[in-house]
Amino acid sequence: MTEQELVEIIKLGREEQNIEYKSSMPWTDTGFAEKIIRTILSMSNIRDGGFILIGMEEQDDGSYVPAGISSTDKATFNEDNMADKTSEFADPYVNFYLWPLAYDGKEFLIVQVNEFDEIPVICKKDGTTTNLVRGKMYTRSRRKPESIAVPGQTEMREILDVAIEKGIRKFFSRTARIGIEVETPDSINENKFDEQIKDLS
Repeated sequence: MTEQELVEIIKLGREEQNIEYKSSMPWTDTGFAEKIIRTILSMSNIRDGGFILIGMEEQDDGSYVPAGISSTDKATFNEDNMADKTSEFADPYVNFYLWPLAYDGKEFLIVQVNEFDEIPVICKKDGTTTNLVRGKMYTRSRRKPESIAVPGQTEMREILDVAIEKGIRKFFSRTARIGIEVETPDSINENKFDEQIKDLS
């Protein structure tokens, strides 16, 4: 991500399926940390992952303005500590990065969450609050930008589609590594087209 792309997330001013805003709070606040972890688990289960931006204040009309994160709160955030805490709840692992960003004289933190590597992520233990529940698979709702337990087959199908695509890509990668050539539907169609052209000439 470039700095300008991160700034655009700040300037957007509204939450989306892959963007969540949080006001300035310390990572040492257990309830806040578990909300962040829940969002990380949720975004890891959607295509292309997402971004959590810390330092945004919600307005009465539902929009957000860039208020910044206090230096005291910012000092409590450390990528390694966050990864250790998140790994207590994530099964399998999740990948995310912590980006500090200065904009308009204020400081912000952006958590960039990658989509899962191979299989969807579930919560493997209960949190101290109801934000994290053992055995739940979290995702981001399309109807309202929030992190929720998978509510039905539509959301589950979206997650499984990503997992199936990853599995297919991994299969072709493995066969290529061991020297087995597998024809894809596109290559089969190209071969048939070539054969038909030869028959005409």
